[in-house]
Amino acid sequence: MLSDKKMIAFWNIRLLFAIPLTLILAFLFHGQLWGSAITPITKHAEYSTAIDDDGGTVYGKLSSSPRILQTTMLLGDQSNNITERCIKTHLEHGDRWGYKTIVLRRDFMSFEHENGANSGYPKLLWDKALHMLSLLLDELKKPDDVRAEWLIWFDSDTILLNPNIPWSLFLPAVDYLPDEPPINYIASYDPNGLNSGLYMIRVTPWAVRYLTSVSSLSVLRPDAELASNTEQNWQRWVLKQPDFGAHAIFQPDIWYQKVLSSWLPDPNPQAGDMQVHFAGLREYNEKLADMEMWLGKREEMQTDKEHMPLEKSGYPERVAEYWALTAQSKDAVRLASEMKANEEWAALDEVSKQRIEAEEMALREILMDFFWKPDELRTHVANLDDLWRAVDMEQQR
Repeated sequence: MLSDKKMIAFWNIRLLFAIPLTLILAFLFHGQLWGSAITPITKHAEYSTAIDDDGGTVYGKLSSSPRILQTTMLLGDQSNNITERCIKTHLEHGDRWGYKTIVLRRDFMSFEHENGANSGYPKLLWDKALHMLSLLLDELKKPDDVRAEWLIWFDSDTILLNPNIPWSLFLPAVDYLPDEPPINYIASYDPNGLNSGLYMIRVTPWAVRYLTSVSSLSVLRPDAELASNTEQNWQRWVLKQPDFGAHAIFQPDIWYQKVLSSWLPDPNPQAGDMQVHFAGLREYNEKLADMEMWLGKREEMQTDKEHMPLEKSGYPERVAEYWALTAQSKDAVRLASEMKANEEWAALDEVSKQRIEAEEMALREILMDFFWKPDELRTHVANLDDLWRAVDMEQQR
């Protein structure tokens, strides 16, 4: 039986072989998607800036700061009056803040595994992951000063309720924790696990390795037991690897991905909420009916100009607290680590050492947790502060 470290090394070696294959597929897909001729899509022409003969439509231009490109896909019978109205809420948001939007409308990965257990799995996984990888490679070929800085994926069953809230609000500040690994991936967890219905990824070579690794897993582990949300599960698997997890951070799902689902209690959005996601509903017709109801509410709000202003939404305060508390917690962990490497550590009594190490470990575990636990972070940061004060007082005697 291989140890955990050997297993990780084993899969990392396999990923090294799979990455070139996936990149080749991505480039082939890129050429196929942007170079073939089909009937152009002209939906939402009032927002369109480019009608490509590639099965997709480009809306808006990169004029935001930071430069943000948002994307989704509507394939086959997914495109209907209700989902198109959902897409329009995101186009209005992009128009409001200067985001470029690309909607993929052609299913380019139509094959499936032969065994029944994995039927449909590569199609679900590869369409989304390779589309994101293709956009990423396209942006990286551009000069630094014109390329998108962040890619944002949103599922087509999301509704942007409040266009007054920009995506940039949730991104890390430029000078955020300069001594820590840069944050390249932002998403959220809900009670059902990682929810990749909305995630943000920085345009970097790291993102190429990440999306390539996600895409490669369908080749590397064809015998794996598959859950219904395959792409989410593979993202979660890759994010558990140290090199990727160190660059990821998870924010409260209620901020921009409040899930309207039959398995969640009290799912109704509150005034000022940014976005809702219709995930987990059992029946597709039930899902469409709920989406239509909320689209009606959203459109009424737009007519009446009732969208809550950003400054009254509570978002700026909650997001600022999130980043401040995260930075404070990481600083506390770093201070404890530096103290243990200091010669003064040896002079501490064993009880103090054990308590400091316990608080440090608790903070590390919470920071690595997929769920945001602000109260627990505050408690352990305060406990460490009290311990340091006690140590200082003892040393001054």
